[in-house]
Amino acid sequence: MHNILAEEIKDGMKIMKYTINHPEYFERRALENDKYEGTSKDDGKYTRITYGFMIGFIQYGIALSLELMSIIFLNSLSSYRLIIVCYASLTAVANFDNMFAAALDSHPIKAASGKKLRVTFHRIMNFEKKEGEADATNPSSAELKATKWMKNPREGNCYLKLLRLIFKIIRIWHVSFFYYFAPFIMLFFQFYSLEVVQD
Repeated sequence: MHNILAEEIKDGMKIMKYTINHPEYFERRALENDKYEGTSKDDGKYTRITYGFMIGFIQYGIALSLELMSIIFLNSLSSYRLIIVCYASLTAVANFDNMFAAALDSHPIKAASGKKLRVTFHRIMNFEKKEGEADATNPSSAELKATKWMKNPREGNCYLKLLRLIFKIIRIWHVSFFYYFAPFIMLFFQFYSLEVVQD
């Protein structure tokens, strides 16, 4: 179960990271076609960023909950046959989002299936540039596209920094403990429950 849900957890964290590193992709497009003159590209931007972040956060939370449920529930069963049946059921629940996506036959979102997210900002891009290299302050757009140095998209924005802090706390906990030691929680829980039964 840990191996199956690891991919779901990783996908949820990727969505959260993408949202906070690429806020410009959540701005309004095609403003020239808008019939309202007062519309700006930032209208509803932070609502869309919040929704995007929450999609990744909820995916991570559901996968984490399923794993903890499997640890507690499967350890409470005494029949091997029942353990296998319940494990298969939990696996089906874990893959429900994939089954739901496969059922969308003619939805426009299917066109994005199999495509990678366009990543334009990495942590290294915010480091101090070397002498003679172009940066984001250079007005030449062609040169800016060719360079790896960019302005931090979260600079001066407290909300995006808060979302990044939430993501980093989740990532630190996941990388330092949960990814490696979750299977040991199952063993600990099993031996602890046996000790309680014997006492």
